[in-house]
Amino acid sequence: MRPFRFIHAADLHLGSPFAGVGAQSSLLRERLREAGYRALDRLVELAIAEQVDFVLAAGDLFDSEDRSLKAQLRMQKAASQLDEAGIRLYAVHGNHDPISAGYRAKLELPETMHAYPAGDVSMQVALNRSGERIAEIYGISYAQQHERANLAARFPALPMQETHSRLFRIGLLHANVDNQQGSTPYAPCTKQDLLRANMDYWALGHIHLRQVLHRAPWIVYPGNLQGRSMKETGAKGVYVVDVSEAGEASLRFCALEEVRWEVKRLSISELEDEQQLLESMSALLDETLAESSDNGGRMGDSAMRSAIVRIILEGRGSLHEALQSDRLADWQAVLREEHPVAGETFVWLESLRSETLPAVDLEQLRQSDSFLGELLRASARMKSDLPSLRAWQPTELLWAHPRIGKLLEEAELSELKAWAEEAERLLIDWLGDTIAAGREYDEN
Repeated sequence: MRPFRFIHAADLHLGSPFAGVGAQSSLLRERLREAGYRALDRLVELAIAEQVDFVLAAGDLFDSEDRSLKAQLRMQKAASQLDEAGIRLYAVHGNHDPISAGYRAKLELPETMHAYPAGDVSMQVALNRSGERIAEIYGISYAQQHERANLAARFPALPMQETHSRLFRIGLLHANVDNQQGSTPYAPCTKQDLLRANMDYWALGHIHLRQVLHRAPWIVYPGNLQGRSMKETGAKGVYVVDVSEAGEASLRFCALEEVRWEVKRLSISELEDEQQLLESMSALLDETLAESSDNGGRMGDSAMRSAIVRIILEGRGSLHEALQSDRLADWQAVLREEHPVAGETFVWLESLRSETLPAVDLEQLRQSDSFLGELLRASARMKSDLPSLRAWQPTELLWAHPRIGKLLEEAELSELKAWAEEAERLLIDWLGDTIAAGREYDEN
């Protein structure tokens, strides 16, 4: 087998409208609309720089079956640039861009771009940059958006053969494997359905979370190319896959997104006043922007990128009262004014949320003549004599449970103590709304 290299991408969603962002900032909306196209440009640049032999696009190239003209033109441009560099493009269509539906402009696409038809699985022999046969790529596109059939079952069960006596086998499919939560079960299948086909590599799309479901053979979701909301945080991009002479594949992830979405948490427990809070939140936004562009200098990861951040304030402290819901909007407005959408890169505060609790004097509460004080004293007694938890009526059922009891029996004493301390913290938090200045409100 001749060694070769390819890129596995999926879920480009070109033309995504980024619904809901326009209410915050029209300029931000426009920057986000361009982000998907910029990510595609980076994909092409990476493919050329890495001298890959071909690129795989595992469905949802476009965000809508009624594809915008701009999205189609940008895909044409990308395919043409790859063609000029001697790189082939193999693609399937998914639920967002079924092959037989929607507006399709009559555009000239290079012969080196192949879109698999719907209906039956078909195969293309992939060539390297020298025109030599290196892989068999099997694929199938969606004929309609709501594809409920098990498309994986249509792939042939290929004969078992040693890799040195055949070409590398790739399955290209847009599907929900093993009913992954949070995603519509289009083209539902199981891991066993995929293993049955005897592929060497399954290039999957549809699930926007990057994950490797199986090795030898590889079953891989690269995630989407550009995050589109707070449900899609962190680095987004593609896998660069190297296949050796022995037919062994090695994967390397490259982040390509133009804008990265992040959720950051900030504790108020060590902050004394509003000035420190403002400085801490501003610094957190700046740090997130720097982190988003710092990827160790790996190929494809060195480009500067912007960041959209949600800050969640947590912990106990004296600033709790300054972070009530009617004041959060003011804090949010101030931070957005300090960090506008401007320049080549930007950091934008998507929202500011508070999960803080009022400050308490733990020792004073422990000594108080109150329900919470008694609970804390009981907690202290339990932590000093942890084995007695087994005989304590509220927890004895845990030891009697066949699975939980086994975990408790195997737990180290330090683990039991840590769990007890965490339970104490949760207890204080749950009853925190009844605490004011170290005492409980009188309910009578």
